[in-house]
Amino acid sequence: MTRRILSCVLCLLTSSGALGATTTRPLADVTPEGLVHGEPSLWETSQPWVVVGLSALALQTALIFGLVAERRRRRDSEERLAARLRQQALVADVSTDFANLPDGDLAPHITAGLAHVGVALQVAECAMWTVDDPARPSLIARWRLEPGATSASMLDDALLCWAAPLLLHGEVVHVDDVSEVLEVSMARGEAQGTAALLVPLLVDGRVMAVLSVRHRGTRLSSERITDDLRTVGEMMAAALVRRRIDASIRHQLDALAHVDRVAGLGELAASLSHELNQPLTAILSNVEAAMTILERPDPSVAEVRAILADVIADTERASGIIRHLRAMLRKQHVDAQRVDVNAVVTEVVQLVEHDTRLRGSSLDVSVHDPLPAVRIDPTQLKQVLLNLVVNATDAMAARTSREAVQLRTFVRDGGVVIEVRDHGPGIAAGALQRLFDPFFTTKPNGLGVGLAITRSIVEAAGGLITAENVAAGGAVFRVWLPTAPAEG
Repeated sequence: MTRRILSCVLCLLTSSGALGATTTRPLADVTPEGLVHGEPSLWETSQPWVVVGLSALALQTALIFGLVAERRRRRDSEERLAARLRQQALVADVSTDFANLPDGDLAPHITAGLAHVGVALQVAECAMWTVDDPARPSLIARWRLEPGATSASMLDDALLCWAAPLLLHGEVVHVDDVSEVLEVSMARGEAQGTAALLVPLLVDGRVMAVLSVRHRGTRLSSERITDDLRTVGEMMAAALVRRRIDASIRHQLDALAHVDRVAGLGELAASLSHELNQPLTAILSNVEAAMTILERPDPSVAEVRAILADVIADTERASGIIRHLRAMLRKQHVDAQRVDVNAVVTEVVQLVEHDTRLRGSSLDVSVHDPLPAVRIDPTQLKQVLLNLVVNATDAMAARTSREAVQLRTFVRDGGVVIEVRDHGPGIAAGALQRLFDPFFTTKPNGLGVGLAITRSIVEAAGGLITAENVAAGGAVFRVWLPTAPAEG
């Protein structure tokens, strides 16, 4: 436009003669016949200068318009660049926050991500919802620039229910004034003049959640922020899906671990029967002895008291065995707590010692006392030890030697190590790399889940399990568990 104005000004100057481009002609040629030549008028003498002044004014006006247009264009470019930088920073911040999420409740992390969105896009409220049931949307997390009104929940529910059919088909919903589409009387005051933008979040082509943005008194430009909302929101939705998948996998592993525990105890049926039979037999013998003493003419109270003390001790022993069995058989949630590893070793040895002798072997137990506590579910730790000890006993079943299965505990690298060593044939070279894979087994009738479950239990507690052959023969399994933080 500026070039067009300058071109017109130059043409005007040229045609007016102000730039000296006019041709001089004789006076007789320009004076009509019959007129007497006189002095030129004021207009005739000043016309070139007027034209020059007007041309200069037009030129200045054109330059001003050009500068204003250039300034506006530059400002728009700077605003677009700043907006793009804010959006890139938003994506970077959220992706960093959601790259390595710790275990636990995801809602606080989603709230922090929504805060990044709200600040970057300069809106009053951001929220994330699940719409598994369109009639009853479920809030995952919400961020507000300022505390909202009491009717905000009703307003959000009504808006999501109204938009659900579109959202579930993957369509973005943009409303300039929420009050125009809602008929919720309690929420109309807050809805008045409020713009809303609802973006469906897709994971693997399925709507997993909805990200909603609301701002009062300002139109929300869906073209400006929809892509960024979708990008950031789908990061959070993907994290939510991963957490659900992890929870499902953990649930299935817990169920499989329960089956493995039950199967393992079934293999120890003879040993468990012996462990229960011992205290029950002792109780029966003591009761019979007490009855014999009481039938005397002058029974000894001291003897009866001592016998009853033995009965109480044997009863507690039998009760402890049953309690441990119930804990192993019960299907329960993981309950990580501070655990004394040596105490768990003692309980497991009590369960398997007789079975080990029946298989022609024995246990050589050496514990470091005292050991620092570790944090793990005690029932799961018993399962780990049972798997390792039973596997070690099985590995030595075909051996004619009577060497013992060695079970040791000690401290190393800021944690507690449990070591189980057998004197069997060792592990085949090709099997070492796959030993902890699910459904891989070296036993003819094995399912291949015991060691896989053992590894999952140990790693869930932040530990590590390894296996290697021993040069002198046999194999050794080591479980390392980190020391539990100090209490208080």
